[in-house]
Amino acid sequence: MAPGIRWSTIVKKALEDPEFKRELLKNPRGTLEKFSGVTLPGGVEYIVHEQSPTTVHLVLPQSLETQLKPDAFFVQDDDDTGDET
Repeated sequence: MAPGIRWSTIVKKALEDPEFKRELLKNPRGTLEKFSGVTLPGGVEYIVHEQSPTTVHLVLPQSLETQLKPDAFFVQDDDDTGDET
């Protein structure tokens, strides 16, 4: 598996730790770097939104024509597996 951190690990931490969640929403880059110990690539903006009962955030991926390279920080995961590794 590619090196990186699973987004589900970050979500779990945010659900369990209200201070971490506040910081993640306020300062995604700094919080992700502190949590992971990894310096995120420059020139990339990280934005974290919290979904609510009345707001759903849908994100379209980059088109194949504009993809520069895969994200070196996050690895794709399937939260339905229950696998935390």
